[in-house]
Amino acid sequence: MKRLEINSAGRMPLWQSDIKFIQDGFKEVIEAIVGELGLSKSYFIISGCSPHNPTRGTLAMPAGWFWWGGEILPVRALPTTNVTSFTNPVVKLTRTTYYDPNGAKDFIHADLTTENVANVWRDDYLTPTVVERSAAYNSGIRLGVGAWTLRDIIQYNHAEAESDWIDTSSEYVQFKRIGRLVVLRGVVYDNETITGLPSPIQNDTYLSTPSGYLHIYNGSGTWRGEQEDRISGLIYVAATPYEIRDTNTINDNEQQTPEPPIS
Repeated sequence: MKRLEINSAGRMPLWQSDIKFIQDGFKEVIEAIVGELGLSKSYFIISGCSPHNPTRGTLAMPAGWFWWGGEILPVRALPTTNVTSFTNPVVKLTRTTYYDPNGAKDFIHADLTTENVANVWRDDYLTPTVVERSAAYNSGIRLGVGAWTLRDIIQYNHAEAESDWIDTSSEYVQFKRIGRLVVLRGVVYDNETITGLPSPIQNDTYLSTPSGYLHIYNGSGTWRGEQEDRISGLIYVAATPYEIRDTNTINDNEQQTPEPPIS
């Protein structure tokens, strides 16, 4: 970490660049740690500032801290706001450049004349407003209820993600994903083809039961066996692991591209 070596036998002159040197020492270390924990994401909640619905038809958000393109910024609170006029309300964060007037100082020149120096204490923050989720913006960040915090990023990326039960083309068959594992449940019928399954790690996978087998290929499965059989508990390995994505942090600072469907 950067530091000043205070080892002079006499007085040591202190310049503004010295103060910046010390300030950057703390700033660089903290930002390096947070950026690494955030897995290279450009915008995310560090703590606090998670939107929630205190009551039906309202939206609020506490104050907190936010990772804003490599910089840590404070976030002002959003008081409980009536959002009944919105279809799908979210909180939009906009960066506000702010100089605390308490930082203004009178500089005394050698001839004892004074000069007021303003804009010394810069304390930028993020301002929250309520907007429609479907609206388009060129800048800013929109946060919906459930937006990930730094803790969520760490949790979901360092553990096997697990899905809810997901429907297939068959009204009788569902599957659950745990990492790369796919767990099936339901009832199948002879020669029935089921679509909407995750693709297996091998192009062809056969899951056998005492009365038949399920042939899975390219995300589809065909049952060969008895007219009706229960396949609950059959497991296979998918080609890609299941991922949980933060769909409630919308980055308007970069060009938006449609997110791929979550299988």
